[in-house]
Amino acid sequence: MVSEERETRLWNWLTALTLVAITLITLLVYDKCFSTLTSGFLNPVFWNPYTFVGSYLLCACLVVIVFVRGRLGLLAGVWMLTGMAAMLAFPLLSPFLYDEHQLYAKPAPGYEMQWVTHPESGIGSALKTAQREHEGSWCRYTLHGWSNDNVLYYGSSCRFGYWRYDPATEERRRVISIPEYVRDYPDVNEEYASVGQGMTVVHLQGFDSSAQYPVIVYYSAMSPDGQWLAVAVREYYGPHDVVILKGPG
Repeated sequence: MVSEERETRLWNWLTALTLVAITLITLLVYDKCFSTLTSGFLNPVFWNPYTFVGSYLLCACLVVIVFVRGRLGLLAGVWMLTGMAAMLAFPLLSPFLYDEHQLYAKPAPGYEMQWVTHPESGIGSALKTAQREHEGSWCRYTLHGWSNDNVLYYGSSCRFGYWRYDPATEERRRVISIPEYVRDYPDVNEEYASVGQGMTVVHLQGFDSSAQYPVIVYYSAMSPDGQWLAVAVREYYGPHDVVILKGPG
């Protein structure tokens, strides 16, 4: 009898915890609708991909456990399912909550700039804007080098494998591995330099120093023919990107 009461009390606590967790995470992912709920950088859900995905997995696991083993009332069950549905709908609704993402980095007059890591969908673009507004940074990019035919290879901390990008055709695709000689590419520079808002760097003249918002350059690599300059940049409080600059002529 005592153990049965104890078990009932345990499931009641777990149910209450699940309801609180779902309510809290739902409010945090939709904080755009509640401007007074939290300041952007204080919202832990958007800090990195692990907290974002982890919060979803935590709530999903709690819901499954409670539904399988618990004795839910009608109100609690509806509350949980409604909250989970709202959470799962957030990525689909994000384009209605956040603007299309635009780069802070701008090319200098006479230069062309290709945005290699441009989001492939409206959802991806909106989530990148959400990172900026919450001062989060999800995917860090690493430049590995160029092939002899001027194809750039780079990696992302968010995905396994590599990416290859041909600036001549602007074609980007994933690959399992990169050529061995690209791994030893000698002209990949790891650095820390600020450009924009009046700041410039001698060997990075392709950026507009008068851009309203500065960005941090942390990798750069010149193509073998000297025509293209690949640069990995990060906003001071926001997402990472890879761009390619081409000079006049």
